[in-house]
Amino acid sequence: MFESAPQNKIAIAYTIVKPSAERLYIILVFSVFTKKFTSILQVNHEVTQMCTSGSDNILVVATVLGSMILYDLDGDLESNHSLNA
Repeated sequence: MFESAPQNKIAIAYTIVKPSAERLYIILVFSVFTKKFTSILQVNHEVTQMCTSGSDNILVVATVLGSMILYDLDGDLESNHSLNA
């Protein structure tokens, strides 16, 4: 989980196990001000850590495989890229 500073948004990573035993990794971003989910992000692998750049527009996600993914929460989510370590 991460909180931006000041606490405008929070993000929580979930692992969902389907009946077929397939795992789905998602991150839900919630706005404290509007009290609504602003983003639902899908990740390819289990999330180990999340942080921000100090604002609520960039989310940095680390996975169990050592990959780092940068999400621009203010921009087009389709254009987000990952950085593989």
